[in-house]
Amino acid sequence: MSREWSRLNRRQFLAGSCAAMFLPLSACCEFRARPTPQVGDRQTPPGKRLFSVAPEAIQRSPLKPQFAIDVHSHFFNASDVNVQGYVAESWGHSMSPAAQPFIYVLSQALDSLAESVKTAAVEYQYLSGLAAANTDTALSLESMKASFDQSIETHMDASAQRLFKELEKRDGKAKYRAAAEDELGQRIKVLKAVPNAVPAAVPELSPELIRRAMSQNARRPFDKSLTAAPSLRVDGLLAFAGYMLNERWMNLRSYQQKYSTDDGAFGIDAAFGSLVDFDYWFACPCYSARSDQMKVMALLSYLSGGYMLPLVGYNPWTDLNNHGESYQLVKTAIENFGYIGVKIYPPVGYYPYGNEELNKDGPRLPKDLRALDAALKQMFDYCARMNVPVMAHANRTLGRDAAADNFGGPGGWGKLMAKYAAETNAPIIQLGHFGGDSSSDGSNWPSDFATLMQSYRANNRIYGDVAFWDHARDCADAGNDDCKTLLGRLQQAHDIYPDLSKRLMYGSDWLMLSQNDDWPAFPGQIATALGGLPWIDRDSLFYRNAMNCFGLSDKNGDRYKSVVAHLQLSGADLPKWLA
Repeated sequence: MSREWSRLNRRQFLAGSCAAMFLPLSACCEFRARPTPQVGDRQTPPGKRLFSVAPEAIQRSPLKPQFAIDVHSHFFNASDVNVQGYVAESWGHSMSPAAQPFIYVLSQALDSLAESVKTAAVEYQYLSGLAAANTDTALSLESMKASFDQSIETHMDASAQRLFKELEKRDGKAKYRAAAEDELGQRIKVLKAVPNAVPAAVPELSPELIRRAMSQNARRPFDKSLTAAPSLRVDGLLAFAGYMLNERWMNLRSYQQKYSTDDGAFGIDAAFGSLVDFDYWFACPCYSARSDQMKVMALLSYLSGGYMLPLVGYNPWTDLNNHGESYQLVKTAIENFGYIGVKIYPPVGYYPYGNEELNKDGPRLPKDLRALDAALKQMFDYCARMNVPVMAHANRTLGRDAAADNFGGPGGWGKLMAKYAAETNAPIIQLGHFGGDSSSDGSNWPSDFATLMQSYRANNRIYGDVAFWDHARDCADAGNDDCKTLLGRLQQAHDIYPDLSKRLMYGSDWLMLSQNDDWPAFPGQIATALGGLPWIDRDSLFYRNAMNCFGLSDKNGDRYKSVVAHLQLSGADLPKWLA
C-alpha cells in the first residue's frame, strides 16, 4: 500500500488550510434537566456470576512481552457525554472550514439519537440480569457470546440507518460531499507528482456507506491510483459515531476481539477504561447520570473478570456548581466500587492547578478561581493519600476552542508540582498522550513534561502514556519525517529525564482511535516504532510501569486488595497479569 497519503496526516486534515470558523450550538438542548441517578448502591449483583464479557483465550503477538496493559481506553456511549458540544466544539474548532458544517450536523444527529441510546441505568439492569441468569457452563457462555456478536452486528446495521436519517434531515448528504471533496482535493495536491493519477469519484453519503465506515477493515486504504473509492478521514468520524451509538458492553467486546482474542491480535491482557465528565462546560447535559455511569462500569469490570478496570471522571465545575458532588463520586468509586484511578479533562476549561494566576484572562471564567483551585487541590490531596493515579488529557487538542487546547499543558502541571514540592506525598499523575507525537506550532510538551519530572525528582510521581501516537504507523517507512518527529520528541524527553523508560506506558485512546482504519494494529505499531529507541524496555512500556503507577505490583498494598475485593476472585481465578 502506498504511504504518500500518510504524510497528509490526521492533524493536517483537522486543521485545514484556513482558520476554523465559529459554529454556534443550538440552544434547544440547553434546557434539558440533568439526569437523576437510578441505580442503587449494590456493588455486585446477587447470584452466581457468568463472565459474560470476559475474554476468551488471549493471543500473543511476537512483539508482545509477557503481559500487556492498555492504560488509556474508553467504552462510554453517546448518553454518557455532552455529545453535541463535544463533537461540534472539541472536534469542530480545529476542523477545516469545508468539514465543519458536516461535523456540526453530525453533532446534532448524535445528540438527537443519544436520547434513545441505552442509558447507564438501563444497561446496568440488563447486565445484572445476565450476571445471574444462567450457570456459567462452557456451553451457555459460548452460546451467549455468539448471541452477543450477532446482536452487535444487528445493532450497528440499525444505527447506520438511524444516523443516516438524522443526517439527511439536516442536509447531511451535501455537507458530507463538501467535506469529502475537500479532503480528496488535499490528497490530489499531495500526490500531484504521481504519474497517471486519476481522482476517485466522491462517495455519496448513504446508510451503506455509514455501515461500512462502522466496520473495521471495511473502509478501504487509500491507494496511489486514486481510482478506488478511498477511506476518507471524515468516514473515520462516522466510525466513531457508530461506537457512540452502541451499548458499553458492545464497545468492550469489540475492543476485546480486535486487541486480545482474534487471530493475529496483539494480545492486550487488560484495559483501564476511563469515564469523562464535561458537565457545566458544554451547555447540553448528557442522558446518563454520572453515578449510574460509575456503577455500570464497575459492573462491567466485575463481569469481565478484571479484563477491564475503570477510572472515574472528576470535574471541578460540578463541585463548584453542585456542592462537591463530583468529589464525593470519586471517593465512592475508589472506596466502594474497585476503581483504580481518576480521570480529569483540563481542556474543558481549567488548568490542573494555578488557575488563579494562569486562567485569570481565560474564557468563561467561574466567579472564584481560588475556589476552582481549592476543589482541584482537595481531589489531588485525596488521591495522594489513597495512592490513586490521576490521569489527564495532556495534549494540545480537543478543547472547545484553540485557547482551551492549552489547559492540559505544562504550565498548570508546573504549578501543581510546585505546590507539592515541600510535601511528603505528591499525587501520582498520568499524563495522557504525554504531549502528543507532533506539533504544528513548534511546541514540545514531551520535553516540557520531562523537565518537570527532572526538576521535581525528589517528589516526582509523574507517568505518561503514548495514547493516539498514531504516527507510529509511519515508522514502517524508512526515513518517514513524521516517524522521525515522534522518535525525536521521545528521545529529547529522555535526554532531559533519563528515567523516562520507567515512567512511559502504553495506551491506545480507543474508542477515539476507532477513527483510524487500522486501529487494531496500533499496539504492534507502537512496539515496532519505539523499538527503535535503545532505552525502551518493552516489558516496562506495556506492563511493568502500569503496574507500578496504579499500585498493583504490591500484592499487600491497599490498591491491589481493593481491586481483588471488588472482583471477588482469588488464586487461580485471578487474571494471570494480576495474579
